[in-house]
Amino acid sequence: MSKRENLRKLLKNLIDPGVESMTHHNEEKKEEPKEEKAKVEPIHPSESRGGKKKGLLDTCK
Repeated sequence: MSKRENLRKLLKNLIDPGVESMTHHNEEKKEEPKEEKAKVEPIHPSESRGGKKKGLLDTCK
């Protein structure tokens, strides 16, 4: 073997193990589970929210 071939093998042995240890190179893409959105009905101003309405002056102490 020539010096060049020896150098290539040496460099390949140094580089390849590092790449193999990187998990994102070895894993296949997996689909992320989709989050389901909560179904919430908005409260409209015309609907009763409960409780008695207070005037602005009644809220201060």
